[in-house]
Amino acid sequence: MKNILVVEDEIQLCEMLAEYLSELGYTPYTSTTGEEALTILDTKPIDLIISDMRMPNMNGIDLLKSVKASRNNDIPIIIMSGYEPSAIQQKIIDQKADEFLMKPFTLKKLTETINKLDAKKPTS
Repeated sequence: MKNILVVEDEIQLCEMLAEYLSELGYTPYTSTTGEEALTILDTKPIDLIISDMRMPNMNGIDLLKSVKASRNNDIPIIIMSGYEPSAIQQKIIDQKADEFLMKPFTLKKLTETINKLDAKKPTS
């Protein structure tokens, strides 16, 4: 896992996560909207998506559904949120997301989650 797309509408958090991932040796790409994230997915080789759940226009659930319905459906996705998901949202997350992180989370927890998904990825 090398290229990570961070989708977060809070610009400071998006930048902080990208900087942290870069320090860990990943190549981060950032987006503040779901629509922009889909454009990046069409142009960059993304290995993991970390997306906020609540964003304007296209929320994290809609992004998750779109990615999993497309040719990018094997990309692991971590959904993060500061709000408890509704029952319907939780069902979608359970069926399609690879991991869920409740905000606030520690950078150690984020690293552990990424490492967990990386360990699950089949080697070629």
